[in-house]
Amino acid sequence: MSPRALRSSVRSLAGQGILSNITGNSATDCRQETVQGETHENKDGEEVALEQRPAKRHCTGLVSDSSGATSDAVSGDAATIVKSEESKDVLRDLMAAMSSVPTGEIAWGTGLGPDTFVAPEIDVLGLGPVSTPLEDHQLDSLRSFARETRINEIGTEWLSVPRNPTWLISGNQITCGNPQWKAYLSELVSKARENLGLGDRVLKTRLHGLYVWEKGSLWRNYHCTTHEKSRVGTLLIILNGGYTGGEVAIGAGHKDVYFEPARHSHYLIATHPGVSYDNLPLLEGHRLGLSYELLLPDNDTEEKPSLRALMIGLAQSECALRTQVEHWVAQVEADKLDNFPLIYVLGRNYQPEDHSLTKLSPEDRAKATTVERVKSKLIESYTLQAYLVSVTATSKNYGKAATRRTRYAITRAATLRGDPRPQVKDCVPDERGILQPEGFVDGAVQKKGVAGMNTTTKKMRTCILLVLERTLP
Repeated sequence: MSPRALRSSVRSLAGQGILSNITGNSATDCRQETVQGETHENKDGEEVALEQRPAKRHCTGLVSDSSGATSDAVSGDAATIVKSEESKDVLRDLMAAMSSVPTGEIAWGTGLGPDTFVAPEIDVLGLGPVSTPLEDHQLDSLRSFARETRINEIGTEWLSVPRNPTWLISGNQITCGNPQWKAYLSELVSKARENLGLGDRVLKTRLHGLYVWEKGSLWRNYHCTTHEKSRVGTLLIILNGGYTGGEVAIGAGHKDVYFEPARHSHYLIATHPGVSYDNLPLLEGHRLGLSYELLLPDNDTEEKPSLRALMIGLAQSECALRTQVEHWVAQVEADKLDNFPLIYVLGRNYQPEDHSLTKLSPEDRAKATTVERVKSKLIESYTLQAYLVSVTATSKNYGKAATRRTRYAITRAATLRGDPRPQVKDCVPDERGILQPEGFVDGAVQKKGVAGMNTTTKKMRTCILLVLERTLP
């Protein structure tokens, strides 16, 4: 087709309103212009000057060919609609907001499997070994010992207060005799450090005490109440099961987390200093827990991690992500960006049975939790749906790596809470919606082909799928 014929074809499509509805490989950024000084052919084939005519629609942007070069976007007889710079900015900023979510929980808890749990073999000074679960005579002995210690600290008036106490035996009266306990405790501290967002800081532990809860006992702040500059957290290791009740909620600011230790034979809870507690009493049985303080070493000169800084960071990242999602909505509403789902690649890969918030790594869980909070605060015209998905990128290399085609497919989907959603697998990801295509670089997207041969490579990544759904009026 000659340039003149092609120009006439584009004008014709624009005049019919067809060009604005053509969808190419990118989103559109179209504008109206008045065209002057151009010519067209009359029925006799003579060129006639156009003084002024209605504007044609055209699109700004460039499209890459297979060699990576850019040229004016042309597809068939019409210009290919390509994504505008403004739309690119929206997706880039949304990805940046997701990536900037700080890692850390105000409190974190997990069950400790009986197959891997290491018993500390506790010995109380003057009482001897303490088994778990406690025998009746041991519970009586611990109660009497703790009562006497409490009276010596506070005085006899403490006995006149009507309550079901939580008994505490100080750490300087306790030893842990199992030689494997030190290494096991170090593993638990590493998990707590990662989930509290303490980074790679070196931490020391100091045994604070042994807590004993019995029927009617309420939760007690299981950390030392005196201020110590080097303290950055506490660790509570619940040593037994077989009781009911005793649920606890730990909060800070507008955020709180809820734990049910009675569901597990052993349980671990790690917290920042300064959190608050709300709880239910034990209904049956008793519970035993070792409490440790997490301390920075004396030679640590870096800024001390703080609960306040974490809360500010989480609030700011939530606000930033909500703002970028609203920008996404605005671009879709203005027809500057097609409403295709977005895919954010997580830092780790997970088995299908691990597609839930509780089983994600601390870094990935922080991002998924922030997305979940943003979902409930979106503007009224749209709702944001989010899923944990397995995305497979399949790349076919034709003779050489520079000539390839990559397709993405969802092979498994679940809600952030872990409920399967098989219907989501029918969604075909648009390559424009992959916020980090480099997440697939080591596999399908950039594996070298063999000259003269066709090769196919695949790579699977666990991702968060974001779907923007318009609400009914």
